[in-house]
Amino acid sequence: MADQVPKELLQIIDLYKQTFNTDGGKKVLIDLRSRCYGNRSTFDKDANTAAFNEGQRNVILHIENFLNFKLRKE
Repeated sequence: MADQVPKELLQIIDLYKQTFNTDGGKKVLIDLRSRCYGNRSTFDKDANTAAFNEGQRNVILHIENFLNFKLRKE
C-alpha cells in the first residue's frame, strides 16, 4: 500500500503531522475548528452562505484527514 501513495503526498502528510501535533499546533486546530464549522452545522437559510460555511469546514476535514492518515500493512 505504501508504494501506491506518492512520496510527495506522504511528505506533505508528515509536515501536517509535525505542525499540528505540537502544543501550539493543537491549539491552532482547536481554534480553527471553532471558527470554521468543525463542531457545528454549516446550515444557513441562504444557500450561498451555507456553501461558504461548508468550504470552511472542508479545510478542517482536510487537515484532520491528513492527521489521521495511517498506512495499512498488508
